Amino acid sequence: MYLRDLYRLAGVAGAAVVIGLAFHRLTLALLLGCAGYLLWEHINLHRLRKWLAHRRRHDAPDWPGIFEEICIEIDRLRERHKKRKNMIGRYLSRFQTATKALPDATIVLDDDNRVEWANKAAETFLAVRWPTDAVERITNLVRMPEFRRFIERPEPHATLDFISPLSQQTHLNILIAPYGANEWLLVARDVTALQRANRIRSDFVANVSHELRTPLTVFRGYLETLAAHKERLPADWRPAFDQMTAHAERMQAIIEELLLLSRLEQNDALSAPQPVSVAEMLADI
Repeated sequence: MYLRDLYRLAGVAGAAVVIGLAFHRLTLALLLGCAGYLLWEHINLHRLRKWLAHRRRHDAPDWPGIFEEICIEIDRLRERHKKRKNMIGRYLSRFQTATKALPDATIVLDDDNRVEWANKAAETFLAVRWPTDAVERITNLVRMPEFRRFIERPEPHATLDFISPLSQQTHLNILIAPYGANEWLLVARDVTALQRANRIRSDFVANVSHELRTPLTVFRGYLETLAAHKERLPADWRPAFDQMTAHAERMQAIIEELLLLSRLEQNDALSAPQPVSVAEMLADI
């Protein structure tokens, strides 16, 4: 396509040479011919610029040559960009539709903790409304000290359990993870049922352990009394007596372990943490 421009330039130069020789002004004719050609190129450049800036109001340079080829390539690039933009738009629409249907609150934050997008569940659990709260800092919308500390010092895939600011009966588990370029994805899940089930299980274990402890104490008391007079027992009773004693001790150890487990679950904080040699502990086990 650029050969046409070369032929056109050669034609202008040839015409200038003919005219210059006819009027004995060859140099002047060549200068005027080059100036005219440059002016024509400048006009096409100006038309190209206006077409790029305001495509709907101006026509592209349609003179055969390099400018026509540039316009064709620009049209191809624009069409390719339009298809890619439509494809990304469809993917984004699918993502938003999918996250809107999620029961978990989902919020996209920028690097400054400002809300870039949120689904409907975010309003239910965290009172974050989209698009009303767009570009608002999440810490200004959820005013809780533990939440602020968690957000301001984020760790990839870290979690936090806390009570919903909208309901004291709702327990939430929050996960924050890197998302995109300098963005974070915050997901809040309702774990109220799980918390209730864990509490019921813990209470059940504690109650059962306490209830079993009393009859077992009575049973062990009688066994200890009989042990003091074991030599008076008939010989064929002694194996059964030994088995009852061993199983009573085993049941007592199980109950003590269940009570310890219940205490540990009710109190997560360690009163006096101490370093432990894991290698020695494993060797003892």
